Formats: sequence, structure tokens, C-alpha cells
Amino acid sequence: MIFPKRFFELNWLFALRVAEVSNRPLAGVLLDHTHFYVRLKLGRSFDAAHPVWQEYLRGLEQAQDPVEWTYQLYLQRQAQGGIRPDEPAFGCFSYTLLPGQKIRVHFHNAEAGTLSPLSHERAPFRLAELTAMFAQIKDREIGVTNVIGCSWLYNRAAYRRLFPPAYLSTARISDNEFRYLTLWGQFIARDGQVKEDLATEFINRLYSQRVMDGLHYCFPFQALRLECEIQPFFMFYGV
Repeated sequence: MIFPKRFFELNWLFALRVAEVSNRPLAGVLLDHTHFYVRLKLGRSFDAAHPVWQEYLRGLEQAQDPVEWTYQLYLQRQAQGGIRPDEPAFGCFSYTLLPGQKIRVHFHNAEAGTLSPLSHERAPFRLAELTAMFAQIKDREIGVTNVIGCSWLYNRAAYRRLFPPAYLSTARISDNEFRYLTLWGQFIARDGQVKEDLATEFINRLYSQRVMDGLHYCFPFQALRLECEIQPFFMFYGV
């Protein structure tokens, strides 16, 4: 999916406001409080000295339109392709192994139809995918003890109904997700465009923000972090 320029504009407006409220240099705010570093395919090290990141910052100094410069560099980086993470995929779901005998669940829209992948009609397919995924985890990932998730999607009943109650009961706001789609993904619709109703709400909240505390409340939905033992998943999906 190619993200729209409007998405980058929202990140940019957020960075400007954070820099103003915190009195921090904009370069550091762009690194810590936007999705730019990840979207430019620079990984997750968030190394301020990365040569491409430094190229980006130098370009900003000369750019008449900083959002356009950001977007054009993104398009260039996107066109270069890249290696996808080696994550076992099951339709709309995948997982990664984490240190400490844990796995993290990921979701992406892998369907091309007109229905939402989280619609009532598609729920049986999502449950079948999760059942297959956890059956493989039980069979192959011997020793895994816990399941972790973090996403704005856990605010939605259509997503929550796919997971065991014991897991859902652990949901807590994760207030430092400014670099990730776990927070910013809420603005992207299924067709790849920005959800303008959420964008408008975000901007209105943004310009009323006067302090750094509670900055994540500028976002209409919060990123929620969950973690519980894996056994409730095996029981819930019957594997």
C-alpha cells in the first residue's frame, strides 16, 4: 500500500506542535514522535546518524514544502522495494517471536473485497486464520509462554471479539507509540486514504494541547497493549 500525502501531513503537524510545546529541536521530534523513520524503510533502530535520515534532514533545510519533500523521499524509498520481515502469515494475521518466550500478534488487511476484513460477515474467516495460526504455534513454537499485542484496533469491538477474554482484560494504554502504526494506523482507511473525520478530530485536539503530559490523547483512539499466558488462546480457538 502506498500511503497518501495527507498521512504525512498529519505526522508533520503533530511534530510541529510537539516541538512547540516541548521546546525541543524539530529534528529530534521527527525521530521520536512521527512514523517517518519506519515509513522511510530505515528499520527500527531509530539511529539519528543513519545516512538516509541525515539526507532527509538536510533536504528539509532546503525544502519550500517540507511535507512534499518528505513524501517524495518516501515514494523513492518505496519504489526501491525491500525485504519483508520473515513472519509466518495466516491471512490477515501474522506473528513474531520475541525474547522471553513470547510472541506478538500482528494484523493487516489482506483482503481485496468490498467488505471490511473485520465485518460480521468476515469474522468466521478471521477466527479460522487465528485458529490455524495458534495451532501452528502450539505445534512448532515449543516453549512459548505469553502472547503480546499492541494496537489501536483493540478499541474496536469487531477486533476484540476475535480474542480470548483473559487477554482482553489486560488491555492498558501504551502512551509511547508515536513512532509506529500501532497508533498512526487508525488514520488509514481500507482504500488507503486518510479517514478525514478522525484527521479533523486529531487536528482539533492537537491545537488545544498545551503540555507534553497526555500527548497521546490527541489521537482519537489510544494504542492498547495486552499480554497474557498462551493457554487461554489454545482453549479459545480449540487447538
